[in-house]
Amino acid sequence: MKSKNIMKLVLLAIMCVPLFSCKKDNIETPPESAKLYLPATLTVLNANTSTAIFTAHYSYNADSSLSKIEEISNGNTLRWIFDYNPNGTLKTVTQTNESSSTYNVFFEFSYDVNNKVDQIAHSGYMPDTTLYTYQLGTKTYLGTGGDHDGLRLKLNSQGQLDNMQDWQGAYDINLTYDASKKGVFANVNYDESTVLFLSIYHFHNLSNSFFHAQQMTSAEWVDGTYTWQNYSLDDNGYITAFDTWRGSRISQNYIVTYNAL
Repeated sequence: MKSKNIMKLVLLAIMCVPLFSCKKDNIETPPESAKLYLPATLTVLNANTSTAIFTAHYSYNADSSLSKIEEISNGNTLRWIFDYNPNGTLKTVTQTNESSSTYNVFFEFSYDVNNKVDQIAHSGYMPDTTLYTYQLGTKTYLGTGGDHDGLRLKLNSQGQLDNMQDWQGAYDINLTYDASKKGVFANVNYDESTVLFLSIYHFHNLSNSFFHAQQMTSAEWVDGTYTWQNYSLDDNGYITAFDTWRGSRISQNYIVTYNAL
């Protein structure tokens, strides 16, 4: 009788092994749709020649915040390295230019009592300091002094760039979005200070359009209105390609790749 009971226990143990194994496999291998996708590269192509204008490479910290951007154009690499305060706001950004250290810049940020940017100072190439005042009612930053004296940067209800006035002392930019659809940076963890920096101090033409969680639809720029169109999505709804259109021509094509976490 005793031997029969032992045999029953052995058989029960054998039957349970695959059940536990399957449960473990499910935990270790989440479904594809549950993975977090962050943009790895963005390539901008001339629509007429299909040649690359530049390619951007993005790296991240463990919390999905940007740690580095590298942009390669005509054999040269521009690099931005981001350092954060414990609360997630930007502390410093280091910009380096591989072709010439003359253009290296070091940015430092300070904040008011509400953790809104109140000053951005940079040393190195063309040193400058701009003071910023945040207007809560309109979600607008006002620049005073330095290269960005008179600048007005307004955020929308989702914290995305809505418009800038007097950028670089002369240009106005107005952006529109489809808030129901994900943008290229939908899963990137970026603080309002990062939005401010990328919008004002990242110098590629129309580059501010790449850093948004909502899908871009248009940008009113100094030389006309650009339309964002022909979006291609992967099976998980992430943007893999699109183009911009102005007047009677498609001006640029964009290709996006992602890394899954």
